[in-house]
Amino acid sequence: MKPYFVQFTLFAQKILTILIFTTALCFPVRTQENERLFVFEDDGFWGFTDVVGKVVVKPKFDLVEEFSEGLARAYICTGGIRPGWGFINRTGSVVIQPTFVNAADFSEGLAAVMNEQRKWGFIDQTGTYSISPQFSFFEADEKRFSEGLAAVKVNDKYGYIDKTGKFVIEPKFDDAEPFSEGLAEIKVGEKWGFINKNGGFVIKPQFGLTVGFAEGLARVNIGYVFGWNDEDPNYRKGKWGFVDRRGSVVIPARYD
Repeated sequence: MKPYFVQFTLFAQKILTILIFTTALCFPVRTQENERLFVFEDDGFWGFTDVVGKVVVKPKFDLVEEFSEGLARAYICTGGIRPGWGFINRTGSVVIQPTFVNAADFSEGLAAVMNEQRKWGFIDQTGTYSISPQFSFFEADEKRFSEGLAAVKVNDKYGYIDKTGKFVIEPKFDDAEPFSEGLAEIKVGEKWGFINKNGGFVIKPQFGLTVGFAEGLARVNIGYVFGWNDEDPNYRKGKWGFVDRRGSVVIPARYD
């Protein structure tokens, strides 16, 4: 029989091994590929650092946005390159040339981009158009693919397309936001409500403002009226509350 302290040491090693193995299963190590990078600026140019501040991408771009699905938007107007938006990878290499007037982040494998004719389409991660430029929407960051559909604008009305560019919900709304938990915020006139993926109203437009569903609840504003600023006599701030997926009030609208 081994001495007691040896037995204890072996036992402790076994316990430590089990703990390390269990921890690895429950808390996967963040690799270099999925570790978040942070935007920073130096002398007018932009790059990325890791979580401890180490420079990962040298500051050489005129503007950058955060990474999404492995690529980041970068605006380049130096070095003899025609100004425009393109995409870089995590080493700072340009993988999609800066040929776009505007661009949004990648979402579900596609990114909205604007051409010189100010029409929007969607490209894949090789820079190839999956959906040709044909839409004219505002605030492209919000017009992204979510749950397989994207809100797009045609003839001043919003509808939803699938990844082939086919309309699944015809353009008939005054504004529209991405789907979340199977429902999407849409605007009719001055009021916001929610539709399902068939385009049917689940919660009729009745709110001044809305924020999409998360964990079964959506934030809604009652009483909001648009104004150009706080001093605009038409402006009304309204109050915020929460509703469930049926539109029933869960938390009354009484918060600023």
